Amino acid sequence: MPSKLKTYLQLVRLPNAFTALADVAAGFLACGGGAGELRPALLVAAASVCLYTGGIVLNDVCDIDVDRRERPSRPLPSGRVALGLARILAFGLLAAGFAFGALATVASGMVAAILVGLIVLYDAWAKHVPLVGPLSMGSCRFANVLLGATAASPGRPFPWIPAVLIAGLVVAATMLSRDEVAGGRRRGVLAASLVLGLIATLAVVWLRGEGRDAWGWVFLLVFLAFIGPGLVRAWQTPNPAAIQGGVKRLVLGIIPLDAVVVAGAAGPVAGCLVLGLLLPSWRIGRWIYVT
Repeated sequence: MPSKLKTYLQLVRLPNAFTALADVAAGFLACGGGAGELRPALLVAAASVCLYTGGIVLNDVCDIDVDRRERPSRPLPSGRVALGLARILAFGLLAAGFAFGALATVASGMVAAILVGLIVLYDAWAKHVPLVGPLSMGSCRFANVLLGATAASPGRPFPWIPAVLIAGLVVAATMLSRDEVAGGRRRGVLAASLVLGLIATLAVVWLRGEGRDAWGWVFLLVFLAFIGPGLVRAWQTPNPAAIQGGVKRLVLGIIPLDAVVVAGAAGPVAGCLVLGLLLPSWRIGRWIYVT
């Protein structure tokens, strides 16, 4: 792969883009979406990827001074991508994300606009505030799941609990990531584990609801098996490498958690299709960093 292309794929965190697609699928199918709403579903999927990658680039633009000290090899601090060009790319992707959302449905356009605001708020300010940062990041994922739901026909109840599940996982990942540079502390691992316990409990409550497919329980076990080893290693050896591995598991664990929702709402085949997004995400994540 040409080095320039790889640089830009690193900048947008390509492996993580698959998690955005999984969120949209979870929101859409949990809201009862079907083949008749394929066009708006594809549009909100495109919107989600653009908004996510735009937010990631904007995050690096805002963090340029910190990254020059802590992550000098990354595309912006190393000078492989010009800062001005990155700004244009970030806001261009955010604008494209809003446009795709607006083309899907009126509700999708409204949620996309809110999501743009939440992304900018997080990147420019909220992430620097200890408790507000993780909650702000979680709210972005909450809105992303609801973005998928807006592609379904109006009048159906929004999947609030699935959106809270995904938001909670992102809150946990953000808490853990605070220690990934320095290491040496278990506080982030403990906080993330407590949040994950609440997520698992809420997932059980949701799966016990009327009309849920029993396969959702199998996918819940897969999710727990996927994220568990990373947290155990981060607790046993809280060095930067172990904590970064734990964060990676939590971030990519969004896909198995979305698959829990999809399997519970639409059955095992749909759940497996969403879970399958983990394969390219994990493989690409071996040579393009996730955190």
